[in-house]
Amino acid sequence: MIKTGSESVHFRIPVNDERQVSAQPGTGWMMRWQTWLLVLVAGFIFSASSMAWSAEVHRMELTHHDFEPWDFVPKPGDRIDIHNHSDIVHAVYVTYPDGTIVNLTETAAQLPNTTVSWTVPADAEDGDEYVFRCWIHTVIRADMKVQVPASQ
Repeated sequence: MIKTGSESVHFRIPVNDERQVSAQPGTGWMMRWQTWLLVLVAGFIFSASSMAWSAEVHRMELTHHDFEPWDFVPKPGDRIDIHNHSDIVHAVYVTYPDGTIVNLTETAAQLPNTTVSWTVPADAEDGDEYVFRCWIHTVIRADMKVQVPASQ
């Protein structure tokens, strides 16, 4: 209580169970709405990117005239790095099950000691076979079958 002359001014301290009034009336519902929207968007992002998080990176070695045997089973979304371990130029391409051909280098030449990458298509089905070949050395060939995990 503050006294100014003959009048007294009273201040009231709110008790915990009394309703608090915000500085801007009517904004409480908006903050709740924005919070729920943020939670929903974050949940969608996390659920949609689960496949990307489970994708693996595998490595294949390319020698003079052959791919070295690999010990992995590719699944949709996995990235395959192909390292040219030889001292000659290669030009690797992949033939898809439908006959589509994809070159793995923009210049059509993979220099010695370089790596090119290819990602298994997300829509690949169990048992789909992708064939790796070299435009320059036609004897180079590797057949890779995709295995879709049971959880997908």
